Amino acid sequence: MMHAKLLCSIVKWLLVGILMAGCAPHRLYRTNPELCTSSNPEQDCQEYFLQEYTPAEIDESYLLGFIEFDDQGQLHWRGQMNSVLDKIGEAAASQDLLMIAFVHGWKHSAAPMDGNIETLRHNLRALSALESELSRREGRAERKVVGVYLGWRGGSITLPVVKELTFWDRKNTAHKVGYGGVIEVLAKLEEIKKIKASIDAPDRMTRLVVIGHSFGGAVVYSALAQIMMNRFATTQGPVGLATTVEGFGDLVVLVNPAFEALRFSTLSDVANERRSYFQAQLPVMAVLTSEADDATKRAFPLGRFF
Repeated sequence: MMHAKLLCSIVKWLLVGILMAGCAPHRLYRTNPELCTSSNPEQDCQEYFLQEYTPAEIDESYLLGFIEFDDQGQLHWRGQMNSVLDKIGEAAASQDLLMIAFVHGWKHSAAPMDGNIETLRHNLRALSALESELSRREGRAERKVVGVYLGWRGGSITLPVVKELTFWDRKNTAHKVGYGGVIEVLAKLEEIKKIKASIDAPDRMTRLVVIGHSFGGAVVYSALAQIMMNRFATTQGPVGLATTVEGFGDLVVLVNPAFEALRFSTLSDVANERRSYFQAQLPVMAVLTSEADDATKRAFPLGRFF
């Protein structure tokens, strides 16, 4: 009997040790406040939270800033946010910007070489090349492409198979992060856009698009739902059509968002109740879901079932 108890105790602590060894670090990845300028930032700028991509030949340059949050949604380091926003504000003082704020999803983070970071870099390069071509064709000043990567601990365990069981924990964390410091960061990015517009109107060209993927969509929606609800409500006049609806920034995009449709229903009801809009009204939110996305097609329904 004693041997059985001892064996069970050993197995239990071995399992605990294995799980502890497989825990994703809860840490700040980007700690260097200097601006790192490189044609290969993936390798040269891993510790920097301010990076400038400077290609040798094709005009695909961009500025990328990292802002990181803990599991409670608090900024890991307020100085990191302030430095990134100050750099973007400095850039906005001399030219128009195309700002992309991106929140990653499940099993990702702000760690160097993360797949979501690589995808964002690819898209920033493509956007910069497109902007270079359009500006030459239209005979106007080129806008600077700026990316802001909002990092959180999208995966708490790195062990194969076991990491799939972090669904419930990371889903709850995503909403916590959205209710925390993300709101402040996005609001300050929008303020940069509005200040730029007030100075340069009517030729304002600075744009802000906020993108959330997977549980990052839950982060973005949790952060902005109440703000967007309020902006829908304030457009109501005596006949319900006082003005166009002001969205957040220029567009909010949710890509394969991993949260329940019920959370979206109130905003959807408010939008549909208005029924008609002015011809000048632009979309304020785009929700895009791929049928090939396994996380929302299989993992999310399975996780919700349990």
